[in-house]
Amino acid sequence: MIITKNMQNKTIEETRDNAKNIAIFGHEYIDGDCLWSMLWLGTILESMNKKVSYFTPYPVGNSLHFVPWREKIQTTFDYDQSYDTLVFLDFSGYDRIKTFTQWNESYFDQKKLIIIDHHEWDHPKTAKFVYKDTQISSACELIYEYSTKRRPEKISEQVATYLYLWLTTDTGNFMYEKDSERTMKNALWLIQAGADKKSIIENIFYHNTFAMIQFSNILIQRAKEEENIIWTYYEDSEIEKHGIDKDQADFGFYTLKTIHGPKLYIRFRKTGEDIRWSLRGNGEINCATLAAQLFNWGWHHNAAWFSIKTQDEDIKKNIKDTVQKIQTYIKNTDQ
Repeated sequence: MIITKNMQNKTIEETRDNAKNIAIFGHEYIDGDCLWSMLWLGTILESMNKKVSYFTPYPVGNSLHFVPWREKIQTTFDYDQSYDTLVFLDFSGYDRIKTFTQWNESYFDQKKLIIIDHHEWDHPKTAKFVYKDTQISSACELIYEYSTKRRPEKISEQVATYLYLWLTTDTGNFMYEKDSERTMKNALWLIQAGADKKSIIENIFYHNTFAMIQFSNILIQRAKEEENIIWTYYEDSEIEKHGIDKDQADFGFYTLKTIHGPKLYIRFRKTGEDIRWSLRGNGEINCATLAAQLFNWGWHHNAAWFSIKTQDEDIKKNIKDTVQKIQTYIKNTDQ
């Protein structure tokens, strides 16, 4: 479903034309879909003589080393009053960039805020314009569909390659898309526009390191299977010792997800006072609904995230309590 708020095509174009100094935000722990959506949208706006700045709370991960223009991304926001337009891309809520918004909500409330997203997530009531399609597979795909109607000349072979890349990663290599016909048509159009599949395969599917493989062994050894759930965990201090980042650390988790049978796969990550959880489903459980009802978070049907602050140093106890809570939810849902 597409949700619009005061956002007919004419309104979109008027907003675009009137904006002069634009800040584009990507969510914390930025993934490839969000990164390329930001860079591509910003590049189009820059070609229209707009001043564009790019912000995300944390540095771009090592696994995205090959993405062009990534050096444009800044991790410090200056709250410059000259920004006349803010764009939240691939997310909707202040919590996803809390490094910038915490204690500064009034700054964002007063700005002209545009949200472009494809997740099941609430947006700030102060947002002036919302363009959201929760049926589409990726933010890149959403922008692609809009842009092909208005700026098709901007889709070079390089752009097509990275749009195709993030379409494939956000669909789990075409396993999770909700609308196969729509997604496959978009993939075909991008291939016809010159998307380089070989480059995608080399940079995503055949770019693992020995350190990643070693760390994946740790996650696999820690894995537990309880009823319909498989779970594992790690702490930030451990990946630092291996010289990898959180995206690379998840290689082992995705390996566990190839096990047939469980309804839910969970990865727990201890970072500071938070435990961050990543849920992956087999299609039977709506991960977004589970995360929203139990933890006031959300995201996709087959993938969701949430974070819990903890004062308890015993990570295993925290994990056990949360697994039991999720198991109870699944049992009640099945009834």
